[in-house]
Amino acid sequence: MKAVVAEAEPEERPVPAPAVLVPPWTPDQVRAGTGWAAATTLAVGAVFLVLRVLPSVGWPLLLAVIGAYLFDPLVAAMSRRSSRHRATVALFVLGMALTVGALFFLVPMFVNQARRLPAYLGIAFKSLVPTVEDVIRRPIPGDLRELWDFAEEHLDEIVNRVLPEAGSVLGALLGGSLSVLSSVLGALVVPVVGFFLLRDWPHALEGAESLVPPRQRPFMRERMAEVDRILGGFVRGQLTMVLVLSVLYSAALSLIGLKLAILVGLLTGLGALIPYVGVATGLALACGFCLVDFGLDCHLAAVVGAYALLLTTDSMFITPRVVGNKVGLSPAAVIVAILACGSLFGFAGVLLAVPSAAVLKAVLRVSVQCWRNTRLYRGV
Repeated sequence: MKAVVAEAEPEERPVPAPAVLVPPWTPDQVRAGTGWAAATTLAVGAVFLVLRVLPSVGWPLLLAVIGAYLFDPLVAAMSRRSSRHRATVALFVLGMALTVGALFFLVPMFVNQARRLPAYLGIAFKSLVPTVEDVIRRPIPGDLRELWDFAEEHLDEIVNRVLPEAGSVLGALLGGSLSVLSSVLGALVVPVVGFFLLRDWPHALEGAESLVPPRQRPFMRERMAEVDRILGGFVRGQLTMVLVLSVLYSAALSLIGLKLAILVGLLTGLGALIPYVGVATGLALACGFCLVDFGLDCHLAAVVGAYALLLTTDSMFITPRVVGNKVGLSPAAVIVAILACGSLFGFAGVLLAVPSAAVLKAVLRVSVQCWRNTRLYRGV
């Protein structure tokens, strides 16, 4: 008898069940989400438009709103033992005292280093070429040497021309054709408007919420709480990180003996707002100034070691604890957002790029959720 070999039946693979939204949004929530996404997008666009068209009005108002938003939790905690008006006054008095004290302490140091900068550049021009030739063990090519000698001979003229041009460029970035008077008035408006905004912040929020239909208010509170968590955590965390890193880098470079330690440390701390750019720029400046001050010796190794140690400390302890992943944007997305907004809106775009990108990411997430809850997407 021939053995009958049964053909193996093909194995049946389970078909994955379609993704189910848990819990699905109600029609009221879909309408609320659509309205919130549209209103938030228009608000972000309006901020950039006002800063572009009316910078003399937009910048003071924006700074006042940011200050009121940042200090509202502190005033709310202080107002538990007294009225909100007294808490706001106490906070402003304390802030003014700290600001004046910081100015008296920090401004002389910055002025001193700024005065030493031209002479320091002259020393750099004279000593850096021999140091580089000793490192590469060969003379610098003739064309580069001639260019360097020309720059050294005309150093005073270059400094006298470059600094005013840099000031005019900075003025254009900060406000275009704003006059000195309007800038001073804008600076005076910020604390005044900020005081009243901070004092009346809860009433302003209640007035804005009263414009939302009652059935949609719980949903809108959830969305605004999400935005508050993103913006509040990011802005407060970034400011704290910049302050901590500036102090750490300045202290480390000062201990090493770098003459422009505070300037380089501050640039490194401010540059930390852009991933990898601040550390790379600060390390390059610190190494260059170290070669000018000490030549090729152990001080250069100390600078590199200090940056390596502080970078490791920042990546392992400071940034995760202070900033964390509150924004949810990758470093590449942050750099692209800064470049794009900077090219479109200038200095304002650079400052508002990351917060705007984070808010628009939340808007996109809500918009996608609204689309997935429509009848067209569900095929109902």
